[in-house]
Amino acid sequence: MTGHSRLAPSSAFRWVPCPLSVALSEEFPALKQDPSGPEGTAAHEVWNWMLDGLVPDVGTLTSERIPVTIEMIDGAWQFVDKIKSIVDPYQAMHKARFEQSLTMHGIHPLMHGTPDADLDLLEECGEYHIGDYKFGHRSVSPFENWQCTGYTFGAFERLGLSPSQIDNSKVFFHIVQPRCFHNRPASGTWETTGRDLRRLWDKMRRSADEAITLETAATPNMGPHCRDCPGRRACPTFRRNAGANIDWVNWSKPVQMDTESAGIELSYVTAALEQLKSYKDALEQQVEFELQQGGFSPHWSMQPTAGRGRDWTIDNETLFAMGDALEIDLRQPAQPITPSQAMSNREFKKKGFDSELIAEYSKPKPGSVALKPKTDTLASRVFGAKKNGMA
Repeated sequence: MTGHSRLAPSSAFRWVPCPLSVALSEEFPALKQDPSGPEGTAAHEVWNWMLDGLVPDVGTLTSERIPVTIEMIDGAWQFVDKIKSIVDPYQAMHKARFEQSLTMHGIHPLMHGTPDADLDLLEECGEYHIGDYKFGHRSVSPFENWQCTGYTFGAFERLGLSPSQIDNSKVFFHIVQPRCFHNRPASGTWETTGRDLRRLWDKMRRSADEAITLETAATPNMGPHCRDCPGRRACPTFRRNAGANIDWVNWSKPVQMDTESAGIELSYVTAALEQLKSYKDALEQQVEFELQQGGFSPHWSMQPTAGRGRDWTIDNETLFAMGDALEIDLRQPAQPITPSQAMSNREFKKKGFDSELIAEYSKPKPGSVALKPKTDTLASRVFGAKKNGMA
């Protein structure tokens, strides 16, 4: 059991409803690293330290040289407290396993994964607990959570439980997500039984078999999971559905709808916008990646963006002379006052050194390079540029 599983429980939210996503994601992997990945790994390392009794200082570097933040420490305390609240009544911390690999061969021989925490309290109270720590901002529900469902199967497979023991087991999925500020409380729990999970395991088994057996001939299915599918940029179903949404938006139908119909239509529009945004993100990643590799697009280019703040366009001597003329001291011990600081100073404004004057002798700081539509293409000059940069 080496490397990342083709049927990882962590991506089951995607391949269970859409078996085709396994083959597509392998053939068309992500073009750039998720910037939140290293931060999430660091946050997991912090709670591992704290379980061992070590509370790191803010700024401590993790194994991947990510500085520890106060958010990581606060979030880790929530996860550690959750684990202790489960095991402490039975003095069973020794029964808890943290980041220990599990196989799910009864679902598929290629399936394996590593839960954050699995807690075996079957002997103590007939319960098994799966704990998962999410450091992202997006809400993740524990209800019928595919990742935890897979881990539970692996845990029971490891223990070699009989069918009756599985059916009679109480199972708890705990998801701690301290930075999901719009969904409080930060910790969610779903209680079920091994018997009720059999339905979900059967569905996982069918999807896993189809994904590996049929590969690119597997069934595609649209849904919220498309947002996190690297292969969506090459998915014909996703592209076809996005095209249908575009056609639908451009379809004129001057009909006054009643409130109920308008509400239904609003639901469709909201879902269509989510799908189009996901499709737009996928296309942006592809075009941006190709341009960075030296490719060419007649409609798009990588252009610098404006950064935060401004820089003076005149030398210090001229700047200080201007300030002296207005009876304003623009000098600081180490360097001149910045344009942004000058703009926020009310006393300067009263003396005529206002935002308009400051803007004349300063410029925006350069920002990062980003994908932008071209507005000077031949097609644009002939037919006129539209808002999206396409002719």
